[in-house]
Amino acid sequence: MKMKPEAWIQKYWRPMMAIVYMVVILFDFVVAPIFWSLLQAIASGSVVVQWAPLTLLSGGIFHAAMGAVLGISAFTRGQEKLERLRRDYQEGGGDGSEESNDGQ
Repeated sequence: MKMKPEAWIQKYWRPMMAIVYMVVILFDFVVAPIFWSLLQAIASGSVVVQWAPLTLLSGGIFHAAMGAVLGISAFTRGQEKLERLRRDYQEGGGDGSEESNDGQ
């Protein structure tokens, strides 16, 4: 019994979510502070106000939410893979080596 293939968004939303989180972090902790300091140095000759990371406002709830989404999705993806391996083994597939490796 073959399952129908997943849509690309259903298959790749987890890696896309991680990439988006990484881009937000790089912007908020690397790019924006450098740009903010350069902007102040050019405009007034010295850095007067330090950059305050936007994602740490409100007690860092953004990081807690993203950590929960990525952590729970990683756990459920692991459970899905274990279930697929169990099912393949019970159907006589042995180690599941005939199944294509989707890289996740």
